[in-house]
Amino acid sequence: MRGWCVALTAAVVLAGCGGSTTPDPAPTTAAPAEEGVPAPETMSGLQCAPTDQGTWTATGVITHLEPEPATYRVTAYVGPADGLPRAAVSTELEAIQPEGAAPFEVTGIPAHGEGPVCHVQVLRLE
Repeated sequence: MRGWCVALTAAVVLAGCGGSTTPDPAPTTAAPAEEGVPAPETMSGLQCAPTDQGTWTATGVITHLEPEPATYRVTAYVGPADGLPRAAVSTELEAIQPEGAAPFEVTGIPAHGEGPVCHVQVLRLE
């Protein structure tokens, strides 16, 4: 999990703060994720904001500049970067063509802690 935080911190994009009145759920162990190459430079136009339902939504665009099509995973987490296992939400953008771009939307992101911060990780899957 420490590696996740280091990788997440390397690809962190900060957004505005917001509060949550819901308590944090009990920590769970995440399943091993498919390996990928960190690709934070491919993300642009990030917006991360709380919703009326008490969760957060992250949106933006992934631009693919590699010579072959690729799939990307965008993972968003709202809360402190303290290394504790907490829920994050992911979406995959499949087969983005060379010189292509695809919008993403990650919804239903639970907020953890006081004054949460939005962290977004982008991986190019291999």
